[in-house]
Amino acid sequence: MWGRKRKAAAAATDSQSPSQLKEAMNQARVEAAERSSVVVDLRDAELARLELLNEALNPPFAEVPPEIDLFDRGLSRGEAPRLWIDAVAHVAMGRDKRA
Repeated sequence: MWGRKRKAAAAATDSQSPSQLKEAMNQARVEAAERSSVVVDLRDAELARLELLNEALNPPFAEVPPEIDLFDRGLSRGEAPRLWIDAVAHVAMGRDKRA
């Protein structure tokens, strides 16, 4: 008689545990999606700042004679966006996103 009540109480707690676990998993998924959204927004902002820098560099690069082909500017959109000046020199955004 005593054992039956314990088993019934344990079954009641077990039935509540999966819903709590399911809620926790859903919450974790939502938080992960929000974090990844923020990362994408930060990467897009870095890329936009590098595009602005690329445009700001147009006047100095216009002064370079056309027969000199040392510079080949371009933006790469990877994990860390970069503005390439030539084959080895690039600009990457620093840790402080304001600078």
